[in-house]
Amino acid sequence: VRIALEQGHTVVALARTPSDVEPARHRRLYKFTLDLSRGADHLSTLLLGCHIVISCLGNRRGEVRIMHLATEKLLPAMVSAGVPKLVMISCVGIGDSSKQLCGSFRFSPLCAHRHIVALSTALI
Repeated sequence: VRIALEQGHTVVALARTPSDVEPARHRRLYKFTLDLSRGADHLSTLLLGCHIVISCLGNRRGEVRIMHLATEKLLPAMVSAGVPKLVMISCVGIGDSSKQLCGSFRFSPLCAHRHIVALSTALI
């Protein structure tokens, strides 16, 4: 977030706890609570005007599959809002957390790279 702001970008931050997003205040930083109980329409409204989504979501040990739930709502919201690119950064799938992944996320890093490139291309 800090680097994007320093480079002059406007950042829309969707977080479980928006107050945890740093910096605390900035004129080009808009913070919202990520509420997965709401539909993709709500997310697409928040994403209007965005050029890329960078997802840093991760499951906490023993937590429901937050990445699966979020991605399931995020992708249609991105298409609706016209956001063409998605970057996902996570260590989910490493070690014992691999059990938290659902079917489409269970593949090798090489396949993951091809899948994400294909997904990005499909959204453009």
